[in-house]
Amino acid sequence: MPEILPDLSEVTSNVIDPGTYEAMVKSVTPGTSKTGNPKIDVEFEVNFNGAVVPRTQSIPISGKGAFKFAQLLRATNFGPVADKLAKGERAPFITEDLEGQRLTVVIEADEYQGEARDKIVKFIKAG
Repeated sequence: MPEILPDLSEVTSNVIDPGTYEAMVKSVTPGTSKTGNPKIDVEFEVNFNGAVVPRTQSIPISGKGAFKFAQLLRATNFGPVADKLAKGERAPFITEDLEGQRLTVVIEADEYQGEARDKIVKFIKAG
């Protein structure tokens, strides 16, 4: 049987400390949630301690949970679109328009099945 000599001494946690960080939208993928509601999966590149750390978040685009989508639109200079949508107006949106947009994300500590994690809790305009 082959023998290997692993070295895990350089492995570090990929958990982002709570705080406010500059980020960029890398990609946006439309989809449907487990409950059948429309959503987008947004991949962010978060600047953390000089490194780019990927984070993905599923964001509902209709219903009460869509406040995060409105927040994302306003943080990426699509506030007029968010305003139209909030008034009930139809305003189709091309998801690729979000790609490359810079913003600031607020990250808080989280836990999942006993393991430390982080989560994006708020989107704000890049400062």
